[in-house]
Amino acid sequence: MSENKSSNKGLLAILGIFAVAIVAALVAISSQMGKVGDKEEKTELAKSETSVEKMENDAAQTASSSSEMEASYAMTEPAAGGKELSLEQALEKVKHISLEGLKDNDVVATVSGKKITHADVIAFGKNLMGVDVLSDDNLYRTILRELIAIEIFKTDKTLASQSFDKAAQAKLEAQKAMFAFQYLVEQTVAKEMTDEALKAEYNKYKAEIEKEQEVHARHILVEDEAKAREIIAKLEDGEDFATLAKENSTGPSASSGGDLGYFTKEQMVPEFSEAAFAIKKGEFSKNPVKTQFGWHIIKVEDKRNKTAPSFEEMKPALVNQFKQKIAARLKDEIMSNAKITVDVPVKEAETKPADK
Repeated sequence: MSENKSSNKGLLAILGIFAVAIVAALVAISSQMGKVGDKEEKTELAKSETSVEKMENDAAQTASSSSEMEASYAMTEPAAGGKELSLEQALEKVKHISLEGLKDNDVVATVSGKKITHADVIAFGKNLMGVDVLSDDNLYRTILRELIAIEIFKTDKTLASQSFDKAAQAKLEAQKAMFAFQYLVEQTVAKEMTDEALKAEYNKYKAEIEKEQEVHARHILVEDEAKAREIIAKLEDGEDFATLAKENSTGPSASSGGDLGYFTKEQMVPEFSEAAFAIKKGEFSKNPVKTQFGWHIIKVEDKRNKTAPSFEEMKPALVNQFKQKIAARLKDEIMSNAKITVDVPVKEAETKPADK
């Protein structure tokens, strides 16, 4: 019996902490990592997000079913001399908490004897939710409400005596493993992600991006080749390209004199890009260029190497990319140490004879 009670307490601790906090942490890291990476990694993240969504739904159901339990809890408000409050009264007061003047050791709420300090709220927001609670009073209040809910779950007698079947235990252990991996990623990022490391990544990106050429061009789009050749003849007679574009082009850039701005080869259809990048600065195409959109006359206004955004502009993306690389590296390291067997009969894949 003592072993069962101990097991229940351990699982309860996991439920209290992980059922609410893990979901938020996993959502945060999935969002961050999903921004940068190749197609394969994006596919994996999509699968992960589906799993996280299911976990969120489960957590929401748990919170909903526990609303009556929460309503019975007494809260204390130290600033009011330790006066006990109902949950409803306490959460109403939380709505009006201000960050001004709060110190790390200040107790902002007490739940069944458990004190929650200002520092606890900051740490929970940063480490588990991935947010800076000091940036906004409303965000701080939201995180504090989450901490209050967690403490209620952790100290509730009904949950303390709750038994778990094998399926529930398996689910809790899976969530614990996911959280442990996320914690490992966060700890590794904290050690390895310095400004120097980010700048090194930025310099690699900058060197690559600035090798790429951009063209600033205008174009006139018409429906048939004969019309295009008429316009080319007018250009050769000295007529203004922008004026002819406004008068004749059927493309959306007609109103701006056919101005397409700067673009790289990959940003335009191949036929258009090949022609544009072959034309010298200040010149126009002597023959119409055919694409799926019609017939084009192209004028190149300028050519330059692409300019990389500044380090500060790129920093958020670099941080996300750095975290993603660390997560992928740690995942590979963990997976490579696994000893796996397939213990059911399988049909061997047919071996095709080698080509002669």
